[in-house]
Amino acid sequence: MTKKAHAELKKKTPEELEKELARIRMELLKLNAQVATGGAAKEAGKIIQLKRKVARIKTLRGSQ
Repeated sequence: MTKKAHAELKKKTPEELEKELARIRMELLKLNAQVATGGAAKEAGKIIQLKRKVARIKTLRGSQ
């Protein structure tokens, strides 16, 4: 995640962060299901990025 993307997360309200977190978790659920069924190994990098974004949002949410 770039500094610009992190700064954009900091500007969001707590409600917006919750919506973003829910959207990312749903996307992670779908990707993990694809991997579990034996497909989409090319999406492994995206899974890692999404997990990091979840962690960043949780960190920001805790500091507000």
